[in-house]
Amino acid sequence: MSGGRNSLGPEINPSFEKIIKNRFERIVNESNECIDARIRKHLEFVKNRETAKKPLKYKNKNYGFKVMTGQETGVLINRLKSINSVSENEFEVGYSERMKKIRQVAFVGNSVVTTGRRNRM
Repeated sequence: MSGGRNSLGPEINPSFEKIIKNRFERIVNESNECIDARIRKHLEFVKNRETAKKPLKYKNKNYGFKVMTGQETGVLINRLKSINSVSENEFEVGYSERMKKIRQVAFVGNSVVTTGRRNRM
């Protein structure tokens, strides 16, 4: 879900439907937190590579940060917007078409602080 990949995860136990529905809001928030953490970890990776004098050669066109391979230049991780019940045991995830764009990155001690975020269509 949080990776935006098409997936099919059949659940044959109907008692799980209520449990899953009760977690919808939390699933969206936690997935978006995972996406943010993934980006923060990547920024730390970039910092460590540059500190070790092993700069990265490519730049992601969506976020503007450096990446390891040419395959990563177009990566865009859409944040979750919603999760809804489509039928008794079928759920649909909606993704934001807007992305969080990182405009400025600051390294404070061992932490990465992103500031000046804006949404882009």
